Amino acid sequence: MSSSPPRSGGCARPCAKRAGSSKVHKDEVKNAVRAYLEAQGYAVTAGAARARGMGIEAIRADPLDHVVLQARGEDSQPHQTNYFVGALGELIQHMTHPDARYGFAFPDSAQYRALVRTLPRPAWDRLRLVVYFVGRTMPEHGYRVDPLRGPP
Repeated sequence: MSSSPPRSGGCARPCAKRAGSSKVHKDEVKNAVRAYLEAQGYAVTAGAARARGMGIEAIRADPLDHVVLQARGEDSQPHQTNYFVGALGELIQHMTHPDARYGFAFPDSAQYRALVRTLPRPAWDRLRLVVYFVGRTMPEHGYRVDPLRGPP
């Protein structure tokens, strides 16, 4: 198993901000996490923004690590709960790699952080769960990626 990088991440390369929107959308989350993982030495594959199924898959050879993530974008708070539950279900359905770590890539919002805190410790341990929170940086509208590698 690889050693974990520091709990807080750096900035990923900037992505185009959608005109008139302050929300971090699913494709922006995927692009930011892709850039962050590539900077950590992973080969990354990300599904299309609106495609169902795999969100992000990342593999690193040295030290060996395999990460499979479900990504979600920011929406109204009531929908975030539904998106979180849907992401959890999709993640479980795609658990086909016995040695992979599984997790999520979410916009960095109070709602998503609160939902992640509801996951019990056995879920973290069994999934070897990792969560990447993506937030905007100012003024260049790049992205900050904050990896969480254990229960908050």
